Amino acid sequence: STCGIPCPTGQSSTCPNGLGCFAYTLCNEDGSNAVPTPTLAPIPTVPPESYFCGTSFDEASSSCLHPCPSGLSNECPNGLLCFASTSCSDKGSFFCGGTWEEAASTCTLPCESGLSSDCPNGQKCFGYTPCSKSDSFYCGTSFDEASSTCTDPCPSGLDAECPGSETCHKYTPCADGAPPSKEEPNIVDIREDSFYCGVNFMDASDRCYLPCPSGSAAECPVGEACYGNTPCNGGDSFFCGKTWYDAASECKVPCPSGLDDDCPADSKCFGYTPCSDTNSYYCGVDFYDASTNCIKPCPTGSSSECPEGLSCFPNTPCESNDGSTSEPTAKLTPK
Repeated sequence: STCGIPCPTGQSSTCPNGLGCFAYTLCNEDGSNAVPTPTLAPIPTVPPESYFCGTSFDEASSSCLHPCPSGLSNECPNGLLCFASTSCSDKGSFFCGGTWEEAASTCTLPCESGLSSDCPNGQKCFGYTPCSKSDSFYCGTSFDEASSTCTDPCPSGLDAECPGSETCHKYTPCADGAPPSKEEPNIVDIREDSFYCGVNFMDASDRCYLPCPSGSAAECPVGEACYGNTPCNGGDSFFCGKTWYDAASECKVPCPSGLDDDCPADSKCFGYTPCSDTNSYYCGVDFYDASTNCIKPCPTGSSSECPEGLSCFPNTPCESNDGSTSEPTAKLTPK
């Protein structure tokens, strides 16, 4: 989860302190974390109580004799090694699947031994899934909706327990306490048509070859993740600013690539602003003057289109077809 130590050779022997080398992580090439996929249950960190000593992972998982909570083999006696994610501490959470996400979402075939040999061909045994936490199973039209309402539990994990067209979603935060207040503002609502697959955000934004509207990496090929806010749809709405509201109200510096690198040092690239609606660009002394008088449109966004002494302002309520003023526009809200 830290993306701090790369191992480009793919060999665990290049990793320090007994760490292993893992492929297909969600780390960017520069070591930063990739954009998370919003609808997947988080993969938990390995709990210290799962570390046990043994001559092999299988032996450590079956004997459960010598814990090594630090994760270091120097805690083990007689030259034994320390192994993580054994089933010694929570056998009921171990389930078979092609991936951790599949095991955690289906919860169909337990493997309490922690051994992949107990799973069908093509599947492995994954631990610390939420499968044993049935108090987190709730109904909803989506994972986000189930997590925010927390009204209809479905402890069996079956959709049949849910009303209407709702389905049962596992590992919601409902069991952790009261659902989030509906009055808390949702600052950025990522558009479904902006999610695309790629090995990193730049790759997804450049190729735009495979949409993943659910936001889940499960829709992408192995080795790729699902990235939101790509410029694949609506690239002409991407503008630079210190905040989304700053970018949406100023509409000064476009960044059609969707990358912060195209913006000045003190700003970032924000997508799906209303800046692409050039029909709202009008000249005036200030925004109020432009919005109330609707003197002259300036669809390019340049003040050079305006009479002397006037500037071009975006997002006015003016209508370019007749120069009249429509009803006031709604408050800027990210789409």
